Amino acid sequence: MFEWLWNFIFCQGDSPVNDKDAIVKKSRKEADEWAAKRRACIEESKVAYRNGEHKKAKKLSKEAKKCCEKMEEANLNAAKDILKPQRSKEIGILDLHGLYLEEAKAATDQFLDHWTSYPEKSRPE
Repeated sequence: MFEWLWNFIFCQGDSPVNDKDAIVKKSRKEADEWAAKRRACIEESKVAYRNGEHKKAKKLSKEAKKCCEKMEEANLNAAKDILKPQRSKEIGILDLHGLYLEEAKAATDQFLDHWTSYPEKSRPE
């Protein structure tokens, strides 16, 4: 799920911090909106199922899955926008602020994998 980190965590970004923050907030807000739509679909699906409307429940369940995918995509975009400008490959520092737990764990794992593969003499000080 977090393979994209390998491609983006070490890229050099060029957007100012304020622009980046606004972009990240927009992506997180979009993710929150998709999460709310997902919850609503799940609740409606439960009601429909209890009322014997199984086709409607299935349709709502599928819609909830699509909302979940959109939510995850928006959160991944936010994580990319947080990590991309850090230049972690060059400076050897990773800032996890603004990342959700699973994003931070994946970024840390890939960061450590990258830096532990280099001989100590070639690491930044």
